[in-house]
Amino acid sequence: MGLSEFKLGIYDLLGLIIPGLIIICEVWVTLAGRVHFADSITSLSGVAFTVLLLVSFGLGHLIQESADKLIKWIFGDRIFKIGRDKFWPTDEGNQIRLIIAKDLGEEIPTADAAFDFCLTKIGDRFPKRDAFIATSDLCRSFVILAVIGIVPGFRLVLDQEASFHGILVFGLPILGILALIGYLSWTRMKRFRELSEVTVFRTYLASVAVSHLKPDNGETGEA
Repeated sequence: MGLSEFKLGIYDLLGLIIPGLIIICEVWVTLAGRVHFADSITSLSGVAFTVLLLVSFGLGHLIQESADKLIKWIFGDRIFKIGRDKFWPTDEGNQIRLIIAKDLGEEIPTADAAFDFCLTKIGDRFPKRDAFIATSDLCRSFVILAVIGIVPGFRLVLDQEASFHGILVFGLPILGILALIGYLSWTRMKRFRELSEVTVFRTYLASVAVSHLKPDNGETGEA
């Protein structure tokens, strides 16, 4: 298969290429400075830009893996499964548990097992899940990239060659922007991760309800 036939999925773009591009730009600014970075990025040839995208794709994997490991190390292994953990003890979760027991013939004791079962049963009925996961992981990488962004931010401050007061005037807004990006990214990461989990259970519940209704309206019943 040639490069012309290579197709990118939504996760490849949001979850890998964009974070990879950002980390390259951060390192570039840190090493070369703002002026040299701006001149270089605007004069990239088509071939160089293609190579940049390929490198970004590879670095995106490293960024996502690093973000996953670091966040789990700080907040625990269940941080990305909070949605199913919160949903499972609720009344709606108990309803799902009873339906699964009837469908499977035995109870499923854990939220993880129930989630995997429901995800398998719904098949392609929840196509937006890929977009939710990609958005969540993109925001997860932004959290880490915002922290790393302090380094190129410091380089931008040094490039100003200003007085101490000028450094504060220029540097504090950069820190504020990075902090805001990190906070909003963290909030959005959790929200879309929860949507990608809870909606799996609700889609399963809806699919079971539809399958029970079909024989009553004659669509699947025998003549």
